[in-house]
Amino acid sequence: MLLKKGASIANVVIILSAWAVIKVPMLANEAKFLGVQFMGIRWILTVIAIIIIAYLMTIFVKKKDIPVQDEQDIGKVTGIDIKEQYCIGCGLCEKLLPRHFEVIDKKAKWKESILNDVQIDELKPVIAKCPVKAIGFK
Repeated sequence: MLLKKGASIANVVIILSAWAVIKVPMLANEAKFLGVQFMGIRWILTVIAIIIIAYLMTIFVKKKDIPVQDEQDIGKVTGIDIKEQYCIGCGLCEKLLPRHFEVIDKKAKWKESILNDVQIDELKPVIAKCPVKAIGFK
């Protein structure tokens, strides 16, 4: 969601990392049980590490490489788009809708060429459950 709103990869890494490891109750417990000096040093090193990791992520990961599923107008759907580079071949789509999907060479394939309104409604939960968001509407 942050990437959809225009946040940079560095900002996303900083926000998620800080949310995960910098918590006031944890700092209070560290100060109480391990000492204020330990808490301060750990907090400073954590902040520095988060900034370094965010910088490295901007070097190695590009926004275009991250699959972001856009909201789409269902009235303009023309077909199914399976991004093979993201598909891990888990077979969940095939298990949920075997008449529409099959897994060949560890990649999901769409069996049909036409897409009607009933299929669109059936496909919405399957698209939402794809663990790597490889399936979407065209």
